Amino acid sequence: MEKLVSEYADCFALSVSEVRPVKGAVHKLNIPEIAKMRTKVGQKRLTPPQRDYLHGKLDELLEAGIIEHVKPDEVKCVSPTTLAKKAHEKGGLSL
Repeated sequence: MEKLVSEYADCFALSVSEVRPVKGAVHKLNIPEIAKMRTKVGQKRLTPPQRDYLHGKLDELLEAGIIEHVKPDEVKCVSPTTLAKKAHEKGGLSL
């Protein structure tokens, strides 16, 4: 696996700032118009460190063009955010 990753290292982003959107790519879900989905979040309150971490990551993704702001009337479905520390990451937010 290490040899394969090393051979194609230029295909992997080391940070979000290296991720580039694909022009013309569209993510579309085939959800029937009549489907009823939740539009209110039962979000647990985040601690100040969790909130700071999440807002920082969202700002990073917005800046990189990975995500974009959506108007409330365009929202079709929502779910609560769950923060989980990845085993391979150093630092970050401890829960």
